[in-house]
Amino acid sequence: MAKAGKTVQGERAKPDDAAAVAARVQVKKKDLIERVALKGGVKKAAARDLTDAVLAVMAEALEAGETLVVPPLGKLSLARRTERAGSAVLHLRLKRAGAQEGEKKDEKSGSDPLAKPEE
Repeated sequence: MAKAGKTVQGERAKPDDAAAVAARVQVKKKDLIERVALKGGVKKAAARDLTDAVLAVMAEALEAGETLVVPPLGKLSLARRTERAGSAVLHLRLKRAGAQEGEKKDEKSGSDPLAKPEE
């Protein structure tokens, strides 16, 4: 059986497992801005302005159904959209670039064996 927040291949995480992981591993916007400032070697005010702009552009693109290709993060796309209590809920798919160790690829093509969602 999988531990909370971790899944075994082919097994889906239970909603309560996902909530437990989210409660433990949240990076708040303030923390993100501090990390950006440190990584970029800029003042927090500049990091905040840039972070706000990047997040706004990403949100607009995803809301419009666009796919974001942002190395080293990966390929971020809208899997589906639902409405709940008057708010839009965007279900996103993130595909990280490069195969992880032990991850199998299709022998003939050398690419992932799964079809792309657009097909």
